[in-house]
Amino acid sequence: MFWKPGWVERDADEFKARVRDALHCRDGGWVCDGNYMTKLGNLVVSRADTVIFVNMPWRVMYRRVLMRGIARAMDGRQICGENRETWRQLVSSDSLVWWHLKHRKKYLDRPRRVRALTPTDTPLIQLDSPRQLDQFYARFGLTR
Repeated sequence: MFWKPGWVERDADEFKARVRDALHCRDGGWVCDGNYMTKLGNLVVSRADTVIFVNMPWRVMYRRVLMRGIARAMDGRQICGENRETWRQLVSSDSLVWWHLKHRKKYLDRPRRVRALTPTDTPLIQLDSPRQLDQFYARFGLTR
């Protein structure tokens, strides 16, 4: 919803409008994932009946982002709309891999920001390790 073809960022107002429209689905239920708190503020969490915050340690997330980026560059699959991750994009200063390195402190501050944006009457489930995530999946009969 955020990326246009050619890895062009969508205008902030247009992005918010697209997300707002998606939150008004006909069947009354939705699941939203992503890390756009700075762009969306509490737009999503204020409408959620439950917030599940997957807060893996930075080293786990960085390794996963790196490995996923390498796999995507190798297979050329389409992601984020019509875009593909290339080797050039993976090593560029605009890549998610470099973003994680440059914004590590901002990443570490996510729990505080998520708690601040989540309404006090909305259940917040925070999963802080791969083990907790596995237990959550097992508890609800989910598979990856």
